[in-house]
Amino acid sequence: MTTWFWILGWFLTILTITGNGLIIFLICKRKQLRTKTNAFVASLAVADFCVGMTVVPVLFIFKETVSETELSNKVQLYVRLFFVRASVTNLCSLVLDRFVAVVKPFKYLTFMTRSRVIQIVFLSWAFPTIIITVRASLHFAFQERHLDNIFHWLDAFNFKLVPCVMLVFCFACMLTIICKHHRKMRTLVKQIRSNATVFFRPQDSAAVKIMAIVIVVFLLCSAIRFHCGLSPLSRGNIDCDNLHVKILITVLNSAVNPIAYARKQLRTKTNAFVASLAVADFFVGMTVVPVLFILKEIVSETELADEVQLYVRLFFVRASVTNLCSLVLDRFVAVVKQLKYLIFMTHGRVIQVVFLSWAFPAIFITVRAYLYFAFQERHLDNIFNWLDAFSFKLVPCVMLVFCFAYMLTIICKHHRKMRTLVKQIRSNAPVFFRPQDSAAVKIMAIVIGVFLLCSAIRFHCGLSSLSRGNIDCDILRVKILVTILNSAVNPIAYAVYKRDIKKELKRMTRMNFSE
Repeated sequence: MTTWFWILGWFLTILTITGNGLIIFLICKRKQLRTKTNAFVASLAVADFCVGMTVVPVLFIFKETVSETELSNKVQLYVRLFFVRASVTNLCSLVLDRFVAVVKPFKYLTFMTRSRVIQIVFLSWAFPTIIITVRASLHFAFQERHLDNIFHWLDAFNFKLVPCVMLVFCFACMLTIICKHHRKMRTLVKQIRSNATVFFRPQDSAAVKIMAIVIVVFLLCSAIRFHCGLSPLSRGNIDCDNLHVKILITVLNSAVNPIAYARKQLRTKTNAFVASLAVADFFVGMTVVPVLFILKEIVSETELADEVQLYVRLFFVRASVTNLCSLVLDRFVAVVKQLKYLIFMTHGRVIQVVFLSWAFPAIFITVRAYLYFAFQERHLDNIFNWLDAFSFKLVPCVMLVFCFAYMLTIICKHHRKMRTLVKQIRSNAPVFFRPQDSAAVKIMAIVIGVFLLCSAIRFHCGLSSLSRGNIDCDILRVKILVTILNSAVNPIAYAVYKRDIKKELKRMTRMNFSE
């Protein structure tokens, strides 16, 4: 198994388990989310959660930890197949529920009763259970090659071809009806507008987007899985690369579903920078310690593998730095130029800034890695070390300190004016004044303070490598731990002080006694 497969596999596995686990927790915890449609969503989330728990982790255990046997290989294959097929049938059940709700809205409540929901969910799990159990029993009983081929064709027909056709048909019908309904509504709104101002906004766009994302990803994954499924029938074996892609696509299909249900209220311009920084920090967490552990403890470490993981780690750490600078720049413009913020920070400019936050470290690390592998010159490495220290340590530190000091000055000045105004008003009526920017200041103070501390330690380690030619083991370990700390503190700061994220987290984690 190659290193890139394990890195991507574990990343998608964590995303799948976290996302689907959160969906299950929310639906089970909050009474108002226990609707008929969410019963299908929860069932699909359980199947996808089990896919995340059984595909890559079980494969990793058998390949890298315990001795693999033919029996254990077959058992984990059938377990994996069961949960993947259960995910397919549960997705079909969810789309069928939405199809009935859109196509037959007046008959939905009478048709989709509580007992019928239970029946459909039960069938979504019973059908793949029967198919996989019969297939495994016949395989272990007779060990016949032609029986395996028959079940391969049945599997391709029942869990790939039929679901794809059904999902495309249902989505096309739903889209046609929704578009027809929107045309009628627009015609009606045009007639009413002659007498009064009317604002019309399509209400079904979110549901259509969710179905579109889920179905398109499923069709893409099914096409690749279908190709890999035909491979053993045509050649008698599966190519290693195809197997890797097939497993990653399987986990990807289960990871996308909870992302499609993300809350629309949090999709603001500022949160675009927060999300971009969170992605960079997530990859830092995925690539620093886990990859180092895999190379040091599990697989045999080579000089090439060591250099590759070093550059991958450097890219995500530097991307975290540039994304943090972008976030602080956004808050700086919002505080310093409040009236011009909406004009300056447009949707297109947000995309440009986020793109540059990833493009700059990508270009820098790519050029550095290319020159290193092409020429293997020590002086080139030293030049790039100094450039790295200047571009990703010194400049960001100076910029962040300047922006925070300037913002703090303006906020303090604004608070002094507000307090003076409140004192004047209090002579006539009682007035309560509470600073509104304290949370934003605390977020910036925590994030920038931790970043400066971590940068100072990393900068010291960087200078050590330039002066002595090597890094002491203890310093390297401290440097790695500080890198993880820098990425770990950011989400804690948002969870405690960022108002909209804090509100959503409170809503998710509210206890029964508070409901």
